[in-house]
Amino acid sequence: MPYCPECGAQFDAGSKFCSRCGAQLERINASGRPSQAQPRSATEEARRLEHVLWEGKPYLKEWTTNTRYTLTTKRLIIQAGVLGRREEQIDLARVKDIRLTQGLSDRMIGIGQIEIISTDPSTPSFQLMGIRDPRKVRDLIWTAVEQRRRSMGVRPRELL
Repeated sequence: MPYCPECGAQFDAGSKFCSRCGAQLERINASGRPSQAQPRSATEEARRLEHVLWEGKPYLKEWTTNTRYTLTTKRLIIQAGVLGRREEQIDLARVKDIRLTQGLSDRMIGIGQIEIISTDPSTPSFQLMGIRDPRKVRDLIWTAVEQRRRSMGVRPRELL
């Protein structure tokens, strides 16, 4: 079975549009005849997979909770707990804003707090505490958010 060129979902041979993302599957080639979309290569599929962009732990803050932050190409994962574990995920396409906060003592030792504000109903706001080089991490998160939105075809809309 062939695959959709936009989302990678399989589709039936006679389909004109993808049932998952709605992308047009028939293209008009140079001879004027429709041509079916070609299957994805293994390297194109590998690019679509999720991979880790950044991992971190709070520096000098919340060390008793054993917290770990992981930024991937699709989501931000927050794991916390010593004996029992709690894990929260925020899809990067749902991030609305990122706020960086540094007090005087934080600036002196090069750490800061990054607040992620999202449309996620279970986690509308979350703070990453004690992040080393917080400006670099904030920019990395924002770049990942923009790439995730672009890959999903999501356009940001300002609320009036």
